[in-house]
Amino acid sequence: MKLLALIPILSIFYVPSLEAQSSKICTVNCLSELIEKRHGIDPRAAKEQTEEVFQAIEEALRQGKRVQIRSFGSFYLQARKAWKARHPKTGKVTNVPTRKYPRFRSSDLLKLRLNSR
Repeated sequence: MKLLALIPILSIFYVPSLEAQSSKICTVNCLSELIEKRHGIDPRAAKEQTEEVFQAIEEALRQGKRVQIRSFGSFYLQARKAWKARHPKTGKVTNVPTRKYPRFRSSDLLKLRLNSR
């Protein structure tokens, strides 16, 4: 599936507030239900497209790319330097290798939308 076909999924990110949910956590199922309701598509297709967007973001990050979604924010990798750790019980020093971890920086427009009522 081409990423251009997934653009309607990103429309959920441009909404200032999500509908009231029973809990404060919105999972992939919650997102796919929102897409299903807003665009009137099959629930299975909505979930597949939602998962496809997250897989595309993950793949881009694996390739070392920065994923930028206008009016929403950017996903990028940040590296943590290698360091030496000590086992608290034995006192043995081990080397911890360099690690990459994902980061997200929200756009100023998203911050403005979330803070305006």
